[in-house]
Amino acid sequence: MVRECGIRQFLDVGSGLPTAENTHEVAQRAAPECRVVYVDNDPVVLAHARALLTSSPEGATDYLDADMREPRSLLAAASKTMDFTEPVGVIMLGVVHHIAADGDAKAIIDALLDGMAPDSHLAVSAQTNVINPERMNQAAAAYNEAFGRPPIHLYTPERLTALFAGLELVKPGVVSTAHWRPAADAEETPVKDAFVGVARKP
Repeated sequence: MVRECGIRQFLDVGSGLPTAENTHEVAQRAAPECRVVYVDNDPVVLAHARALLTSSPEGATDYLDADMREPRSLLAAASKTMDFTEPVGVIMLGVVHHIAADGDAKAIIDALLDGMAPDSHLAVSAQTNVINPERMNQAAAAYNEAFGRPPIHLYTPERLTALFAGLELVKPGVVSTAHWRPAADAEETPVKDAFVGVARKP
């Protein structure tokens, strides 16, 4: 998104605990002026984010205690850091599979993108039971029994693709995460039990 599309601001929804290669680190390595807003509703995640995720001097980072199920409130808070008259990269990796109804997930995505500028991009991934059905069905059932809030609902590629309706899918489309633009010189990557897609708002 930074190198090919010129995007300089990112909304990372459901960011989770900080790890290696966080969104602002990847984006600001390519363009130091990038601004990133992390969104989560877990107080532990937000505490770690504020302590560990520091911006480059040229860019900015912010951390919102917000729920993706309330997209308008989320966007209002994010507007303090982001300029929605310019394209935004919306990142929703590993979060939509916590929403039971496809219509609800699509409504959230539409609400997030509705007020954003053309050429904004959306990246979404979700866990799947298509690649390893027995193992993933068991894993999802075990997770839901142990935690259950929010539960995981496994996606097919077709379900994930439907969330991009009205947008322009970026090649290679919705594929296994292991096959989304792997580096030519990269070592063989094991197949992941998730699908990912990226699309552009016309």
